Amino acid sequence: MIRIEVPEEWRGEVCVVREVTGEDLALFQPRERERIASFPREKRRAEWAASRLAIKLLAVENGLCADPLDCSVDSAYRRPSLSIGGRRHEREVSITHSSGAGAAALSAGRIGIDLQKVRPLAERATKFFLNDDEVEAWRSVPLADSLIHFWCAKEAGYKLHAAPGWYRGVRVGLREVRREGVILDYRDSRSEGTIRTARLRDGFILALARMEQPLVAGGDA
Repeated sequence: MIRIEVPEEWRGEVCVVREVTGEDLALFQPRERERIASFPREKRRAEWAASRLAIKLLAVENGLCADPLDCSVDSAYRRPSLSIGGRRHEREVSITHSSGAGAAALSAGRIGIDLQKVRPLAERATKFFLNDDEVEAWRSVPLADSLIHFWCAKEAGYKLHAAPGWYRGVRVGLREVRREGVILDYRDSRSEGTIRTARLRDGFILALARMEQPLVAGGDA
């Protein structure tokens, strides 16, 4: 296993892993190993294992369990959920993968994460996920691969809400440009919060979305 370093303020909450080895498979339950083996493509096997190993490491580091074998991720409707010792845990989980790597976030509140490998992305793609004001904000960012930062941010926001139409229903505004990424404010019909991106080593960009204020009581937010 290779663990990719994340920004200091994300440590203990976010973990990024790549190159899961045969020895690492000992940290997975038999049903998890069966699930890994069920994927026909090696890339998909690697990504699934990496993202689940990331959440196991976070669970141990946060004192939720002593043994990674006691921790697993179950599927809920559009959202993963954390199980410790076979029981669902109250902590919120988000997982993501890209180009053979996997990442996970663990938080007391609603959270969304996305990992993207840097690649060429044509400007015409903005019509699928940015409105005119957001395009103007993106163009003002003097970072390499800034469009990937915005794409990654919107993906993290989608995972935060796990609801269709997020790309069109939410609005993001540029708060700050940092050396390693951007900080965006977001607002939609149900909540508001922040999305931060950071460039990691090995050509990855990571985005983390946090809900700070639900706007509609009793909703999914």
